[in-house]
Amino acid sequence: MKTKTLFTTCLLLLVTMVLQAQELRTFLGANGKTGMRNPSGKIVIPAEYDIIMTPKSGYIVVKKGDKYGAYDLKGKLVIPIEYESLNTTSNPNQFWAKRNGKYSYVTTGGNEVTYASENVTAKQSAPSTVVQSNPTESEVNTQLPTSVEEGEEDYLKGVTAYKQEKYADAFQYWSKAAEFEHSDAMYGLAVLYDRGYHIQRNEGKALEWLKKAAAKNSVNAMFQLGDFYYKGIGGVQKNLNEAIVWYKKAAENGDVESMSILAYFYEAGEGIAKNPNQAIAWYKKAAEKNSTISMYRLAFMYGTGAGVPQNYKEAFHWLKKAAENGDVTSMGMLSQYYEDGLGVQKNDMEAFKWGKKAAENGNINEMTNLGNKYLVGKGTTKNTQEALKWYKQAASEGEPTALSNLALLYIDDRYGISKNLNEAFIWAKKGAEKNDVFSMGLLGDIYFKGLGVPVNNQQALYWFEKAANGGNIDAMMLAGYIHYDNQQYDKAYLHYKKAAEKGDAQAMYMVGLFIQNGWGTTASTEQAWSWVRKSAKAGYKLAKERVADYDNYQRKLAAEIEKIKAEDRQADAQRAAAQRVAKSNTSSWGGFTYTAETTSRAERAKRESEAKAEMQRFKQMLDMKHKSIK
Repeated sequence: MKTKTLFTTCLLLLVTMVLQAQELRTFLGANGKTGMRNPSGKIVIPAEYDIIMTPKSGYIVVKKGDKYGAYDLKGKLVIPIEYESLNTTSNPNQFWAKRNGKYSYVTTGGNEVTYASENVTAKQSAPSTVVQSNPTESEVNTQLPTSVEEGEEDYLKGVTAYKQEKYADAFQYWSKAAEFEHSDAMYGLAVLYDRGYHIQRNEGKALEWLKKAAAKNSVNAMFQLGDFYYKGIGGVQKNLNEAIVWYKKAAENGDVESMSILAYFYEAGEGIAKNPNQAIAWYKKAAEKNSTISMYRLAFMYGTGAGVPQNYKEAFHWLKKAAENGDVTSMGMLSQYYEDGLGVQKNDMEAFKWGKKAAENGNINEMTNLGNKYLVGKGTTKNTQEALKWYKQAASEGEPTALSNLALLYIDDRYGISKNLNEAFIWAKKGAEKNDVFSMGLLGDIYFKGLGVPVNNQQALYWFEKAANGGNIDAMMLAGYIHYDNQQYDKAYLHYKKAAEKGDAQAMYMVGLFIQNGWGTTASTEQAWSWVRKSAKAGYKLAKERVADYDNYQRKLAAEIEKIKAEDRQADAQRAAAQRVAKSNTSSWGGFTYTAETTSRAERAKRESEAKAEMQRFKQMLDMKHKSIK
C-alpha cells in the first residue's frame, strides 16, 4: 500500500512538471539571445543563451557559447554554465556531464562524481548512491514531443535561420510554430512582415501578427505595439493613449524598457497626467532590473528636485549605480557630485577618478574638465602636458571650452606652456567658427590688441558684435567702447545698456554717464544718477566714489543753506525790533535800519545763489571728470 502511494505521488509530481514545462515559452531578446517566459509573460530564464533545450524531467538545459548548464522550471540555475556537454539520465535530478575532457555525474544538489577518461563507463565506476546509467543522445530524445513542444522546436529552428539570415526558412518554421499559438513565433512573423525579409513588406500583416502575439502575452509584441502607436509607424496613426496602454501592459509583464518609458511619461506628463511619484516608482522597478537609464533618471529627479523633494543623497546613490553600470554621462555627473560634496563627502580624488573614467570612455565635456584638473592639480598631481593633451582631445571633438582654453594657454604663459600667439589664434578661430561666444570674444580681443596679428578694429568689432549677440557681456562692453571711439554713441549706448541689464556694474555706470551727457539717448540727470547708484550698489568702485562724493557735497550744501536760513531768521527778528524802535524814535533810524537790513539780505541771497551755482559746477565737474573711458 505504501509503495502504491509513493508511486501515485511521483506520478503526480511528474505530471505537474510536464504541465509546467509545457507552459513555458522561449523568446528572442533584443540582443539576439534566447530566454524563457511563463504564460503571464514573466521572465523565468533571462535572454542570455544561444540555445535553450526543450524542458525534460523538470529541468531545462541551456547553452551559452560552447558551455552547457541547467535551470529548474522556476528559473533557478541548478547546474552552472561550465560543462562541455550535459545530458539527462533516468534520474531526473542527475545529469551526465563532460568538463575538461572528463565525464562525471552531476546532481542538481551540487554533488559531482568525476571519472578519469572518456572511455570509463558509469557502470564500471559509479558509486552505489548514483544511478548507474550512461545515457546516449538517442536516449535523451526518445520521448515524442507534444504539440506545444513541437511549436517550440520550430520556433527555435526559426531563430537559428533568422540569425543566419535565412529568412525564407525562418518564415516557414515560425509559420508552423504559430499554428500552435507560439507567441514569440507570431512576433517573429510580425518582424519579417514589418521589415520585408523574404516576403513583401506588409505593415497590415505585421500589425495583425503583433496583436495576435500580444494577446498570447508576448512582451516583445506589447512593446512593439506601444512603439508603433507612439511613433505613428507600422501602418497606424500616432496615438499616444494607445501607445501608453501597450507600454503599460509590457511594463506590467516585466519588460524593463517599457518600465522606463512609462516612467518617463509620468515624469513629463506626456499623454498621461503628470505624476512624479508614479515616475519614481516605475524608474525604481526598472532600475532594480538593472536599467541604467532609469538609474540616471532617478538621480536626475532627486538631484534637481523635479517633482519630488530634492535629495542629493538619494541622487548620489542612483548616480553611482548608473556610473558603475558603465553610463558615461553618469560618470561625469558623479565626478561633479564628489567635487561639490553633493550627497557625499567632498572628495577631489574621487572626483578626478570618475571624471577620468568618463573622459576615457568618450565623455567630451569631462575631457575638458580633466584638462582643468590637471592644469591646477585638483585631485591629482599638477601636469600641464596632460592638461594640454586632454584639451586637444576634447578640441578635436569640437568641444568649445577646450578650444578657448587652448587659445588662452598659448596667450598666457603662466602655466608653463610657451607663449605661441599663432596657435592661440588658430584655436580661437576654430572655436569662433563653431559659434562659441567665448571664442568669438577672444578672437575679437586678439584682433583688438594685435596678439600675433595686425591690429584690426573692424575684425575685432565684427567678432565682438557676434559674441555680444550670443550674450557675452565682455564683448558687449568692448563693442560699446569701439563704437564710442568712433563717435557712434547710439550704438555704444545700446551695447552698454544691454550689458547693464544683464547685471554688469561697470556697464551700469557707463549708461549713467551716457544719459547724463545725452550721448546716443535723451539726457536726464535723474535717470543718470539712478544708474550710477545701481552701479555703486553692484560694487563698481568708480561709481561708489562718485556717489560718496556727491552725497558728501549735498550734506555740506544742505548745512550751508540751513546756516543762511538761520541768519535770515535772525535778520528778520532784528528788522522787526528796529521797526518798533522807529515808531518811538526818529525815522532816520528806520531808513538806516532798513537799508542795513536790505543790504544784509541781498548779500545772503547772493551767497545762497553762489552756493547753488557751485553745486551745479560741482555736478558738472563730477559728470565731466570721467568722460573719457579710454
